Amino acid sequence: MSDTTHDAPHATHDPAPKRTPVKRWIVLVLILLGFYFAFGDLQLFGRYILPVWMHPPTWTKPTSPAVVLPGEPTGLEIAGFPITNTLLATFVADIVLILMAFGAWRFVNSGKLVPEGFYNFT
Repeated sequence: MSDTTHDAPHATHDPAPKRTPVKRWIVLVLILLGFYFAFGDLQLFGRYILPVWMHPPTWTKPTSPAVVLPGEPTGLEIAGFPITNTLLATFVADIVLILMAFGAWRFVNSGKLVPEGFYNFT
């Protein structure tokens, strides 16, 4: 047997090559494009922020819906503000969500790992 089989060469590891954060730049470009298409023709003190040739194309402008239905008043008023059916449904949905969140908070604090009853459904 030769001695060279037992001698391990000195391992020289090159550091990992530096990676370029490509995905980070893609996300940044997409965010900037979103701001451009949303606020590209924004005015400040009556003057456009961007030059006219840099305004987004007209096909990117949001269109208003064709049918607009106002909420029907329910007869309830709070400080002179009429409560419509849409606002009432929003209040009911908010209360249900708050109660469910409170119940989930109580379940998490109970220490049980498996939900039971109503919390198993949600």
